[in-house]
Amino acid sequence: MLRSTRLCIVALLVTIGVVATRTSAGANSAVPRGTAEVSGVLTELAPLIARNRQGPTRASRLYGIIGYSMLAASGAQVAFTQSINEPVELPDPPAGLDDAIAAVAAGTTAVRKLMPTQLDRTTYAELRDKWLSGLLASAPEGTDVRASIARGASAVAAVLARAKGDGLDEALKVKYTAPEAAGAWAPTPPSFQGAIDPGWGTLRTYLPSTTTCSLPAPPRSNDAANPFGEAATEVADVVASLTDEQKMIARFWDDSRGRSSTPSGHWVEIAARAAEATSLPATEMIGLFGAMTMALADGVIANWREKYRWSVERPVTVVARTDPEWNSYLTTPAFPEYPSGHSTISRVASEILTSTIGEWSFTDPGWGLAPGSRKKFEIEPRLFASFRAAADEAGQSRVLGGIHYAFSIEAGAQLGTCVAGNFFAQ
Repeated sequence: MLRSTRLCIVALLVTIGVVATRTSAGANSAVPRGTAEVSGVLTELAPLIARNRQGPTRASRLYGIIGYSMLAASGAQVAFTQSINEPVELPDPPAGLDDAIAAVAAGTTAVRKLMPTQLDRTTYAELRDKWLSGLLASAPEGTDVRASIARGASAVAAVLARAKGDGLDEALKVKYTAPEAAGAWAPTPPSFQGAIDPGWGTLRTYLPSTTTCSLPAPPRSNDAANPFGEAATEVADVVASLTDEQKMIARFWDDSRGRSSTPSGHWVEIAARAAEATSLPATEMIGLFGAMTMALADGVIANWREKYRWSVERPVTVVARTDPEWNSYLTTPAFPEYPSGHSTISRVASEILTSTIGEWSFTDPGWGLAPGSRKKFEIEPRLFASFRAAADEAGQSRVLGGIHYAFSIEAGAQLGTCVAGNFFAQ
């Protein structure tokens, strides 16, 4: 095992002459200065991602770039188990750096450069002005405001330059032909869409060790012609006897494109609420968000690599061979079955949050869902005793939805634990 090292990710724009001196506004609020603003950079993305119908792959990459930009802009330190793949190389931070100002400047700039519409960019320009205005008014004495804001811009430029070399262009050109073998993935109803993002697993990960996180072949039955028949029958039996609460659980964690900020965004919101509720200082929050969003991006890459490596058919494909009228409770996504992406992503997030914050019980009203989706799909708040309890339910929701076998949930959790463990050694 690689020796754990402390990695201080820092950035600097050549110091701009004037130092703006502010007086401290005091610490009367239970939420530390800067925490709400840092949180907002990521949580305000949810409606934009839903409105633009971004899927889980692209959303995870977006969060990773924004989180890394905020981390690079600040003086936050994160103890990773190893160095980042091709890290951004920037000088030491300037004297008078304000971590919150630098991170907010970086995060909002990254969003404005990455989001596709003018409405998105205008929204974040307005939010940037609001957040920075509050931070400037409460900046401690000696803060170099100009240098802090400029540092954010410098960090974004470096991280975006790095992102251009992550292999995205090549990955999007990959064409997928399913193996002609029993148990191989095939397009699913209702649209029978072709496989989504088959090359995503080739993207460069943030940590090199993410590529070592892999899974064994999925368990097959003795029926060579129908290797997942028994597992699919179990799923069909579950769907046939769903209670109202189980149906609601499936809908609660659906986090599908267009309805939500995807599973990554859901967990980013959970992290934000936890950080504010536990009064996590802004600098620590920046470190948490940076590590977590990068780990989520790595988790999706690892998950997609395994999905297309094993190319397992979905339950609906198997059951429909004997019952053409059967369909899953949730719409089956257009990519291979094994392992569960929800299970992987949720385990990555829950492990990092538990390592950083500890045990936290919370009520989730459906964070990450568009407000209209909460009402339309009759989402009710869910109470969880811990992050891991929420991750477990997120994984099981996919079986309740009829779109995953039970063994895919277990495998996804195993993969997520591996990815998270490479970011924060237990």
